[in-house]
Amino acid sequence: AGKPSAARRSIAKAATNRTRGTKSVLFIRVNFPDSLQEPISVNDAEALMQGADGFFRRNSYDALSLKATVTPLLTLPQPKSWYAAQSDDFRPLNDARAAAETAGYLPVAYDLACMFSTSIPGKPLGLGYIGGKGVLFHLNDVGVACHEFGHNFGLVHADASHETAPGQLGTGEVVEYGNPFDTMGRGWGEQWDFNAFEKHLLGWLPSSAVQQVFTNGVYRLEPSDAADVVDGAKYALRFKKDGMRDYWVETRRRLNGSSNHSVLVYQTAAAGANFTRLLDATPETSTFGDAPFLAGQAMFDAELGLKLLAWPSADSGTSAVDVLVQTLHQLVIEAEAG
Repeated sequence: AGKPSAARRSIAKAATNRTRGTKSVLFIRVNFPDSLQEPISVNDAEALMQGADGFFRRNSYDALSLKATVTPLLTLPQPKSWYAAQSDDFRPLNDARAAAETAGYLPVAYDLACMFSTSIPGKPLGLGYIGGKGVLFHLNDVGVACHEFGHNFGLVHADASHETAPGQLGTGEVVEYGNPFDTMGRGWGEQWDFNAFEKHLLGWLPSSAVQQVFTNGVYRLEPSDAADVVDGAKYALRFKKDGMRDYWVETRRRLNGSSNHSVLVYQTAAAGANFTRLLDATPETSTFGDAPFLAGQAMFDAELGLKLLAWPSADSGTSAVDVLVQTLHQLVIEAEAG
């Protein structure tokens, strides 16, 4: 879960100031006067943050890393039952910061700060400010930690849509957290990469690695979860749906095998917002696990007269795919710069 900060930072500022280099993290372990159990050991907290560090290194192509300092066990001033009754879900975090400062750990000296406790009845298992500093969570799970820190870096939830006509607004239900292939969707249990649009927003996937599509053609896509970004290669396609929305297309090594290649197709905001909505290749099923468009499975957008079709790249030993983009419009596809 995420909550906008009082002074939300722009994505552009986040990309330049908050998502590169080594970020120091204050990991505050707390309990309550009426629940004195240790929620997580120092060793387990360090292992959790090492897992989060590995996730962000991989997703950022080694541009971002995390270095955590774990506090001794601190006790919050109010019982757990009291925090459960408060409307402000961030109140425990505020008190944890104060307790850490009293113990000699100054939150202001760290780039990021998180609080870990046992769960609080009626409260989310994880919460983070969007574009601001502050995370609290209650589950020893690397995916949950990365989801919440993703909010701090400026990301919102990765949604999905069972659209009966792909690309057509209002033809299907939009499901928050619905993208199962993105830690900003279903974050717990296992860690899936942030999608290519999100990596671009955070400054890890440069504009030179995103293919702006203006004309019909066949475009080569390298997997966005590759270990490195190679000069000249393209890791996402971007083109305009309408004045409010763009299409983004990516492929993943993790989804592509020797006989199974696919692409993930998203609708995103054309400008000014950072949502992503995964489109479902098989909207007749209830799950999004079958949302990828498999090789040879076309996506159509009737409004654009658009056909999108992918297949494995014949001359590549990697998970690269070739994507056909074809539209009936005379003014083919117009994309924003940047």
